[in-house]
Amino acid sequence: MLNRLGGLVVVTLLAMGLCGWSQEEDPVPRKRFQVKPEEKPAEVKLVPAGQVTGRISKVSEDGRLLSIIVTFRVQEPNPNADLRNPRTYSRWVERQLEYELAEDVKVRLPPPSPYQVDEKGKPVFKPYKPDPKTDPDFRLGGVRGEVKDLTSGMMVTLELKRALTPGKPVTQAPVRVAVVKVLANPPM
Repeated sequence: MLNRLGGLVVVTLLAMGLCGWSQEEDPVPRKRFQVKPEEKPAEVKLVPAGQVTGRISKVSEDGRLLSIIVTFRVQEPNPNADLRNPRTYSRWVERQLEYELAEDVKVRLPPPSPYQVDEKGKPVFKPYKPDPKTDPDFRLGGVRGEVKDLTSGMMVTLELKRALTPGKPVTQAPVRVAVVKVLANPPM
């Protein structure tokens, strides 16, 4: 009987001990787990979206839109194809595309010619060396420029980025131009 009584006392003490410990702890405040809606606007993140090379057809007056003409080969049967020349089986097509420039767009112009003339009229070879202190984007190549330096007829490469916003699909994110690299100036 003592054995049974002792076992009952041990079980009772254990049950009381477990219950007592759970009651001694402070309850977890519910405010910690409630999700509060954010009041600040969602942050826009720019991710790479490719490159486009073409010729500038026009720049808007406010400098926010850039229209370029892109030439590419279409794999369609060419009705005027020369059967002896396989290069004429497909045809070249030009399309005009319009892009919006990002707020912090970087324009890079071609570097100056390394062949210059000194005071006496002699040709001098002076290669262009960028200064990292004055031009932090020197790794992009060329010389720093501005949107107002862009004119129609310039051959350019545009580095595109998508402006992702949380909660929207990637396909609906607008494409913006982050860097404009001028490859060649228009012919004079």
